[in-house]
Amino acid sequence: MPAGFPIGCGDTGSGRPLVLLHCSGADRHVWTRMMDVWAAMDNMPPRRILRPELFGCGTTAAWPAGQGFTLDDAVELVARATGELDESFDLIGHSFGGAVALQVARRMPSRLRSLAVIEPTYFSLLRGAGDVADIHFGEVTSVARTILQGAASDSEADRQRAMGIFIDYWNGAGKWAAIPPEVQKAMTAAVHAVTQDFMALFSEPTGLSDLRHLQVPTLIVNGLLSPAPVQHIAVLLEATLPQVERCTLPDAGHMIPLSHAKQLAGLLAAWYRRRDDASAPAADICRRILAGA
Repeated sequence: MPAGFPIGCGDTGSGRPLVLLHCSGADRHVWTRMMDVWAAMDNMPPRRILRPELFGCGTTAAWPAGQGFTLDDAVELVARATGELDESFDLIGHSFGGAVALQVARRMPSRLRSLAVIEPTYFSLLRGAGDVADIHFGEVTSVARTILQGAASDSEADRQRAMGIFIDYWNGAGKWAAIPPEVQKAMTAAVHAVTQDFMALFSEPTGLSDLRHLQVPTLIVNGLLSPAPVQHIAVLLEATLPQVERCTLPDAGHMIPLSHAKQLAGLLAAWYRRRDDASAPAADICRRILAGA
C-alpha cells in the first residue's frame, strides 16, 4: 500500500473505540441506521466510532491498477485508519468487511478487544472443509466468475448486468430491477471494487485450521435467509473459533445492517454489556433480542 494513500474514514464521538468495516461496494454510510439506533439508546455507553472506507469505496482511492490485491492489503488500510488509537478497540465487519475483520484479528490480535462479524464472506474457509462446504464453494465461485466476466467487459451494459447479478445474489432476485436506472448506473461504478474484493477472497490461502487458536472474543451474526454459502461459513466459524458465540436472525438475509439495523444494534449493545458484566448469561442475549426486548 503506497505511502500517503488517501483513506476515507468517518470518526465521530468519544469513548472506547469501535471500528466498523462495511461490505463490498458500499461505504461508511451503510452503518448510519445502526448508529442512529445506538444514539437513541439510554444504556449505550459513549463510543468513538471509526468507519474506514475500503479501497475504491466512498472517498478512499481505488487500489492501484495492475497490482494484486489481497486481504492483507485491506488489513493494512485498517491498521493505518486506526493507527492513532492508543488502546485496543472493538471491531465489527459485515460481509467482505467481515472477512477483512477476521484477517485483522489474525494479523494483529493484540489490538482487538473483541470481534463481531456479520455474514462474513471468508470464502476460502469453505475450501476443503467437507462435501457440503465444497458444494457451497462451487456455488459462490460460479456466481463470482459470471460477475468477473461481465465487469471486465468494455460494454457498460455488460458491467451493469454484472452488478445486477451481484446485487440480486446478496439481496434476492428482482432487487436490481426495482432500482431506478440512474441509481443502477451510479452503483455500477463500484463493480471494479466488487471484483477486486472477490479476487482477494478467492486467492486467500487461509483455512479453518489457521483460525483454531484465534484468542479474540467473537460474535457471529447471520441471517437464515441469506445465501447458503455464507450461512455455512457462519456454522464453520462457530465450530472452529475458541471464543465464539453465534446469533442467527430467522427473518434476515445478507444485508442485516440495513434491513435489521434495530435488532443488530440491540444485539451488539447487549453483547458488549455482557462482556462488561460476566453475570449476564450469554445464551439470553440472542433470545432476548429476537423476542423484541
